[in-house]
Amino acid sequence: MTIQERLKSIQKKLMELKEKDKDMTIFGAADDVFFNYPGHHYELNPVLSEEQVAAAEKQLGIRLPEEYREFIKTVGDGGAGPEWGLFTLRQSYPSDEFLKEYPDFCSMDCDYADDYANGIKKNHYDKGEMDYMEPVEGFGGYIKLADYGHGMTAYMVVDKAQQTGKMWFINEEGEAGPRIAPMMQNIPGRDWQVSFLDWYENWLDDSLDELAKNSK
Repeated sequence: MTIQERLKSIQKKLMELKEKDKDMTIFGAADDVFFNYPGHHYELNPVLSEEQVAAAEKQLGIRLPEEYREFIKTVGDGGAGPEWGLFTLRQSYPSDEFLKEYPDFCSMDCDYADDYANGIKKNHYDKGEMDYMEPVEGFGGYIKLADYGHGMTAYMVVDKAQQTGKMWFINEEGEAGPRIAPMMQNIPGRDWQVSFLDWYENWLDDSLDELAKNSK
């Protein structure tokens, strides 16, 4: 399946989810009155033009991974998505002030290449330690895509290394400092590591499954 074919499937699933969840029972869809946090209401922001995307890439010194790049150009620039929703492209990378001091933040090579990710899988996930997160010190080469709360964020590698386009978790709270873990899945025909479209479509599929179970 091509990226464009998959994007059409994702758009169809999002419309189905919105239609079936009129009460917005899936986490993040409805406004949270207690925390004064707006829900995404299953709505996506307008798409970005090629020129807008290219301008951001020039500022960051990268080319965005193709799955994400096509998503924000043809589906939407943030909005409906996992947890509290998908950040816009502009929300996903550091401020202009930060980039003036660290201009290579997004383009720098990360230390977590394939061997690093596979090591976590072999030494922890394959042994049933599903909540394991690796302590790390300063690093870059990524953009953040969604807030999971409690210091936990979903991020996507955007540097030119082996892991580009892969989704990871980062937890920036706690005395031990930042900790990271690759997102994983067990779906026939897909890599054990989660790409951007895997991550987004898995959210749609899981949400639709949850609604189906709750309707029984």
